[in-house]
Amino acid sequence: MSINQAIELPVFFPNHSNRGEYCLHTLDIHRQIHFYLNRTKPFRKSDQLFLAFSGPRLGSAVAKVTLARWLKDCVTFIYTQRNISLPTTMKAHSIRSVATSAAFHARASLHDICAAATWATPHTFISRYKLDLASRGRASFSSMLFRNVLP
Repeated sequence: MSINQAIELPVFFPNHSNRGEYCLHTLDIHRQIHFYLNRTKPFRKSDQLFLAFSGPRLGSAVAKVTLARWLKDCVTFIYTQRNISLPTTMKAHSIRSVATSAAFHARASLHDICAAATWATPHTFISRYKLDLASRGRASFSSMLFRNVLP
């Protein structure tokens, strides 16, 4: 698998016919990326997707630690909006386990999960990322996320 492989994402309601479909259309990843690329075009200095949006590095690719902080900030925001205590063990990398396990439990194929995560075989997912979401053991970050945040 290549880290630069194409990932095909569905379009949400391109021809929306009601308010609910329009609201989902506004979340469409194709629409959002197009909007983001147009907004960052005037100051873009990198072909990387995520850019610094202020300061002396404006338009330059952000560091991995910055991207990790942004992910944690998003998860923190969701918990705050839902008035739920944030797990103390949460790390940006935890999100990968939660996302791939959610896809698995939603019946996505192992092939699709591995392709999206750029894993050559299911072994990496099964041995390192697959979470036992049905376990009633200690409340880990992932199980708390599934019980309290995800619809």
